[in-house]
Amino acid sequence: MLVVDDDQDSRDLLGTLLQKRGFTVGTAGSGTECLQALDGQGAEAVVVLTDVEMPGMTGLELCGLLRERYPNVIAVVMSGRATDAVAAQAKESGAFTFLPKPIGINVLERVLREAMGTVHAA
Repeated sequence: MLVVDDDQDSRDLLGTLLQKRGFTVGTAGSGTECLQALDGQGAEAVVVLTDVEMPGMTGLELCGLLRERYPNVIAVVMSGRATDAVAAQAKESGAFTFLPKPIGINVLERVLREAMGTVHAA
């Protein structure tokens, strides 16, 4: 799993919490870093958890690129500015699902495990 967020504190916290829940977690501070990490590992099947609002490349733009370049990658999008429009844009960009922040760790874990099940079923 790869956590993508431009806020280092958020990225570190999510990484730590998810590791404690048994996930193997890498992190990236931008969409570009995420793509570089996937290129470096051969873009094997993986789940990417990304924030929507990031400078440079938004999480929605990242989702679109992931869908084009890495069909085995499942994207889960989250945002603190949750609106129906953002949720719809996330779906249109190819996201597995959209999660409004703040989100409880139990819900996040359930959604990520569902996404991982989709990866392994493919």
